[in-house]
Amino acid sequence: MSDRQGGVTSRPVMDRVVGKIKETAGSLSGNERLERQGQLQQERTAAAEAAEAKRRMADEKEEEAEIVARQAALRAEEDRLDTEEARVAEQERIERQKKEAQEQAEVEKSVRAAAINAQAADAYHRTEAEELDAVQDRRQAEAQARQLEQVADQIESTVEERQ
Repeated sequence: MSDRQGGVTSRPVMDRVVGKIKETAGSLSGNERLERQGQLQQERTAAAEAAEAKRRMADEKEEEAEIVARQAALRAEEDRLDTEEARVAEQERIERQKKEAQEQAEVEKSVRAAAINAQAADAYHRTEAEELDAVQDRRQAEAQARQLEQVADQIESTVEERQ
């Protein structure tokens, strides 16, 4: 591992010591998991030290190749982002159209519901008017029946008086 000035830090030494302590503690306590963790930490530290040594030995051509590769990766990422941006824009357009179609369908549904409600209200009012007419007709018929009964009673009285 390197610090910011390019020198080796004491972290690998500390990690190796901690790993050895874990391995020893695990071995002495019979804790295989702790022992294995210690071994793995030591192996990771050794691998990190080896990687650091290899990085320090790399020459300028390797660094240039990394820069070129990074530039290519950045261009590829830019292309991917452009493609993703276009996909998102298309998806947003489709969602807008879908939303507009749903809103239009809701408007049409509301219009149909209003028309149905208006027809129902009209039918209700017609029925009420017909019921009122029927009540008036019945009242008139009852009044006529009473009048006819009175006339019949008068005729009957008259007939009885003449007899």
